Amino acid sequence: MIYLSRQIVRTLPPRNRRLEAATLENWIRRHVRFTRDPIGAELVTGPNELIRLIGLFGSWSEDCDAIACLCFALLQSIGIPTTLVFIATTDESAQDGKIDHVYCEIESEAGDPVIIDPALPPAYKAQIPRLTKRAWIWQR
Repeated sequence: MIYLSRQIVRTLPPRNRRLEAATLENWIRRHVRFTRDPIGAELVTGPNELIRLIGLFGSWSEDCDAIACLCFALLQSIGIPTTLVFIATTDESAQDGKIDHVYCEIESEAGDPVIIDPALPPAYKAQIPRLTKRAWIWQR
């Protein structure tokens, strides 16, 4: 994990969290396509297994939780403190206590929260704060 993340950001100027995070996000977006889990099942693929599958096939398909966990692992492995945010995006899901989406959040050098979400097209990232009905946060 550490070697891969360092390889991805190796040509960037140093000490720029936002640029490093965006570069990792774009790498994930190029190599992992968002795909929903099968109906009635929650598949779980860890970051190391996902990296192995990408290495084997060149790309892979996973749902948002596997993508967010990979993103979390890559960001943390180059020293970027990262929060996993679990959200309900509808009133119904929030009332039922269900999670609809998972993404990463970092803090920029200026202290601003930055959403890192390779599972969504870039145009949708601006909608996340409006969609969130309830959030559960896990920070390391």
